[in-house]
Amino acid sequence: MGNEGRRPAVPPAAGVLAAVLIALAAAAAPPALGQVFEVQAGASSMYDAAGGSVHMHADGAEAWLGLAGVDPLRLGFGVATHYRGAGLTLGDAVVPFHLPTDALHAGQSLVARGIGVGYEDRDVRVAAFGGATANATSYPYTFWAEGERPVGLVFLESKVSSSVRLSSRSLYSDGMTTILGLEWKPGTGYGGALAGGTGADEGYAAASAWYERGVLGLRGGYVVAGDGFRRVVTPQPGAAELVGPSLEITARVRPELMLGASHSESAQPDPGPRADRHGTVNQVLASGRLAGTSLGTAYFRSRSGSVGSDGVSLSFDRPTLAWLRVNGSWLYSEPLSGDPVRMLVGGLRETISPRLDLIQVATHSGDNTTVSFGGTFTSNALSVGAEYQTVYVPFDEEQPFHQALMLTVRLQAPGGVRAQLGSYVDPTGRVRYTAQGSQFIYRGASAAPKVPEFGIPDNVIRGTVQDEAGSPIAGAALRVGDELAFTDSQGTFFVRMKKAKDYPLAILYDEFLGPARYEALYVPERVTAQPEAQVAPVSIVLRRSPD
Repeated sequence: MGNEGRRPAVPPAAGVLAAVLIALAAAAAPPALGQVFEVQAGASSMYDAAGGSVHMHADGAEAWLGLAGVDPLRLGFGVATHYRGAGLTLGDAVVPFHLPTDALHAGQSLVARGIGVGYEDRDVRVAAFGGATANATSYPYTFWAEGERPVGLVFLESKVSSSVRLSSRSLYSDGMTTILGLEWKPGTGYGGALAGGTGADEGYAAASAWYERGVLGLRGGYVVAGDGFRRVVTPQPGAAELVGPSLEITARVRPELMLGASHSESAQPDPGPRADRHGTVNQVLASGRLAGTSLGTAYFRSRSGSVGSDGVSLSFDRPTLAWLRVNGSWLYSEPLSGDPVRMLVGGLRETISPRLDLIQVATHSGDNTTVSFGGTFTSNALSVGAEYQTVYVPFDEEQPFHQALMLTVRLQAPGGVRAQLGSYVDPTGRVRYTAQGSQFIYRGASAAPKVPEFGIPDNVIRGTVQDEAGSPIAGAALRVGDELAFTDSQGTFFVRMKKAKDYPLAILYDEFLGPARYEALYVPERVTAQPEAQVAPVSIVLRRSPD
C-alpha cells in the first residue's frame, strides 16, 4: 500500500511531535481495568516519512490513532469491538480481498475508511463495509489514510460440505466487482479452486490447484482477465495480478537438499516509467548441504517489455574451524541491452564469542576489487550488526548487482522500552533506513506486566529463518516465550533463556525490519532452550507473499 508517486519529504522533527501528541492522547484516556497502551514513533528514509501511533487494548475492545507528518498532518484511526457475536469496526480498516484461486498469489487488500460489520460461525462468514476507499500508507511505527472514492462491499462464504466451500465477493467503487468462487479441499495438503466474474466491469476467470505432501510441493493456476480488470479501483502500487499460466514446484529430495522452479506472468495496473504493464519471471533454484558445506545455485530470467535480464548465481558456506566460517558466491547477469556483469564475492566470519562475530568481505567486479569489514553483537538486551551485502536488482541493466552496508540495531531496555534501527536496499538499489521506538504503558492491576529480569542465562535457543529456496531472511521478527528476537543478515537468531524447557514460538510478521511480506511454510509451535554446548539449531522456513 502507498501513495502514487513520490511523497514529500517529512522532517525528522515530525516524528517527535507525533510521539508527543499520541503520548498525550494516551495519558488523557480515562482509566479502565486492564488497559494496555503501546506508543510508537519513528522516521524512515525508505518511506520518506516520520510519525507515531498509540494503540489501546482492553477487554472486548481496541482503538488506535496514527499520526504522520506536520505540513500537512496525516491521520489514521480505528475502533473495534464485538456486539452479540458480531465484530464492529469504525475508522480505517484493511480489508483482505482474497480469492480461493490465489494459490501462487497472496491476494490483495484494500484500505477503506468507514463502518464495517462481520460475523462468523462454523459454516458461514459474512463481512460488510460502507464508506470510502483510502489512499493509505503503513509504516512500522504508524499508519495514515485519506479517503478516496465511495465504496460498499459484501463478502460471503458458505460451507457446503466438509470439503467444499462457496464464496462471493461483491464490491462497488466507480466500477462493479462481483466474483464467485468454489474451493475444494478433500484432504490435508491438496485441493483446487475455481473463480469467475467481473472486476471493474472487466471479465475474470481463474482455476488453480495445489499439492503439498511429503517431499513434493506443487502449486499452479491459470488466469484469464480483461486488460482493465481490477479487484479494487483505487491506487495500489505493487498490486499486480497474475495472468496466464503460473507454476511453482518444490522438492525436498533429502532433508539437506531442496530443488525448486517457478514460472509466473503478471499484469501491473500502474507500471513504472521503465517497465511494461506485463512481466514474466522464471526461476530455477537448488540448495543443500554436501560434506558439511551449504551450497546454493539459481537461474533467473525476468522480462518486462524491453527491460529484463538473465542471471546465474552460485554460493557456498562452510565452517572450517569451530570459530571460523568461509563463504563465497559468483554472480552473472546478462541484460537485454548492455554488457554482461560478473561479480565474485568471498567472505570470512569469525565467532569470537557466542555474542560477537567479526566479518570480512572481498568483492571483485570488472577491474575493481574491494574489501569490507563488519560484525555483529547479539544479546537479549542489545543486538548490533554492521556488514556489507550484495543484492541483485534485476531491472537495473547498467549495474544489477549492488553492494551496500547494512546496519541493524535493536535495544530491549527495562520498562518495556524497545528501539530499532535498520538499513535496507530498495528496489532501485539505494540504501534506506528506518528507525523506530516503542513502549507499553499498563493501566489497571490486571494489566501490570512482570518486571523484566536481565542477566546472562545459561540456556540458549538459536536457529535460522530462510525462504523456500534456502536463502536467509534478514530482519525477521520472532517471539520466543516472552523474548523478542530478530534475525541477522545470515537469517540466524539467538536468545538466552533462564530455564531449560520448551517455549512457545511465534513469527511477528508485522514487525519484520524489511519491507517484504512472508507467510509460514514450516514454523514449529514450540522450541527448546538447552545449555549452549548441547543446543540443536531450529529451522524455520517461510514463503514470500506478494502484496
